[in-house]
Amino acid sequence: MRSLYAVLLIALCGVGLSAQHIEDNPFLLDSLLANHRGMHFYQSPTLGDADSMWHRASNFYLYFDTDSICRQFIRKGGFNAVPDEMDYLYFAVFSEMQPEQRVIEIAKMEKVAIEYNAENLKREVELLRISALPDDSDEQFEYRINCLRQLQNKAKARGDTLIYIRIMEDIHSGFRYRNRFPEAMEEAVGLIKIIDEITDEQFKGRRQLYYFIGEFYYQYGFTEQAIPLLEKAMK
Repeated sequence: MRSLYAVLLIALCGVGLSAQHIEDNPFLLDSLLANHRGMHFYQSPTLGDADSMWHRASNFYLYFDTDSICRQFIRKGGFNAVPDEMDYLYFAVFSEMQPEQRVIEIAKMEKVAIEYNAENLKREVELLRISALPDDSDEQFEYRINCLRQLQNKAKARGDTLIYIRIMEDIHSGFRYRNRFPEAMEEAVGLIKIIDEITDEQFKGRRQLYYFIGEFYYQYGFTEQAIPLLEKAMK
């Protein structure tokens, strides 16, 4: 029985290896992902070996391919279509990188966005560039928050609910991990009002956000407010 890679390579040879990326062919891409479920990223026949990143805390390699996941993002319909892949890239891989490495990967994303004229991916790059700003000092943190606020206003003006919510989540996290309770609570209250009015289809991270805020409430002793949020996260 032929291996999946052999079949894919034969199929690609039929149209020429440089004729198209595997991520642009729905049949080939879906077949590949179905056979590698849970791996997130893979060694793409059109792109060569995947990149790797050593995870210091867990002592194993994370494999990723920024170009490949960006084409999936575009072909399948944006962040909500591939939320697990994007979360893995951002919160597992990018979080382990040195700032200069993140700059390189974000530049790759921008290159794909321009190549495909993908507005939704361009907005991802816009958000990532601000989210990746340093915030070690109080001055850096305040500058980063101000930049996020400006982008938040821009997202609201263009009706981009997905980016708007994710900016609020980023701001809430920033205040939360700096133990600035009043500001973190204000963002949490605003987030709950918004995610109560939308569906999972509009924002795939809605369930996790209910849990994240519920955990925050519980941590500070607001048990009555925390329980309904945690129940929503479990439904």
